[in-house]
Amino acid sequence: MREAKGNPMEQLRVEDRGRERWIVLSGELDQAEVLHLKAAFDAAVKRAKGDVVVDLGAVTFVGTLGIGLIVATREHLEERGLTLKLANVPAFVERTFKVMSLTEVFERV
Repeated sequence: MREAKGNPMEQLRVEDRGRERWIVLSGELDQAEVLHLKAAFDAAVKRAKGDVVVDLGAVTFVGTLGIGLIVATREHLEERGLTLKLANVPAFVERTFKVMSLTEVFERV
């Protein structure tokens, strides 16, 4: 496994917009990077008071661990009565969701 490239806060920005918490991700979400930023991502989600929007517009790659993180987060939020929504989904991520039969699972913003 290769070493993570940098500070997780360089790949993850949190913005509260009204009642929604936006998590803006950037760069590659491969195995090493997801393991590196998971704690910051989980903490941002845990502190959400309303629905969570994950903005993928600046993401250049998403591996299976990245998809798994998003799916697991959606399930945890549903247990709290909240929704995970996706914004700015790149075409390559949309194709991955389609192959994995996840296209209809996520609400889009």
